Amino acid sequence: MRVLALASLLAAFSATASAAPLFGFNQFTATGNLPRSADFLDPAVQSAILDVQGVSPVTGPSFNCGAGEFCLGDSPNTAPGTWNTAPTIDPAEFIEIAVTTAPGQQLSLQSLQLNASRDEIDLDLVVRSSADGFSSDLAIFDLSFTPTLFEADLSSLPLLDGTLTLRLFGINANSATVFFVAEDTPAVVNGGFLGLTGDVVPAPVPLPASATLLLTGIFGLALYRVAMSGRRG
Repeated sequence: MRVLALASLLAAFSATASAAPLFGFNQFTATGNLPRSADFLDPAVQSAILDVQGVSPVTGPSFNCGAGEFCLGDSPNTAPGTWNTAPTIDPAEFIEIAVTTAPGQQLSLQSLQLNASRDEIDLDLVVRSSADGFSSDLAIFDLSFTPTLFEADLSSLPLLDGTLTLRLFGINANSATVFFVAEDTPAVVNGGFLGLTGDVVPAPVPLPASATLLLTGIFGLALYRVAMSGRRG
């Protein structure tokens, strides 16, 4: 009986500890719609904002971009606005997601989800965060011609209490004409193309001054009793 009770307790703990959906973006035409707020937000998240710098949004439908899909590239095929062809990041070119916690909440981040593809031959995305000034890679997404669900492990990041910015930097674009395309899938939070999972950790509540004083008094009384017992002995 005790074994069954313990097993039930462990199962409940595992269910509680599993990562929860924190925000999700559903596909939209990028042109004229950036920056954009998430379509789904957990109550512990105050805001999640998606924006793009250095790469031109593309309006579909076209040969490379379906109607309503989130597409980035450059239709005239001239810089600025094209994807970075170098093997190292361009700090002025990225997809950005800024997430802010609700007051009194902390987030233990788990995974950044992206369902995306590219046309042509090559385009990679490097995931970095403001936690270390965008200096180290959290993941590299090697995009292919087929829409693929990518996940970046964010569990190494510190507890979030405030605002964190995630950036996806393009590298290794095979040409100035390559397009990035993101589309919805049931596997991403809210059935979208971009999502974040993690655990909600309530922020510690500081003890009021009266409670601190009471605890100090109890501790002092305990020390006094120990001292008196020593004398009697």
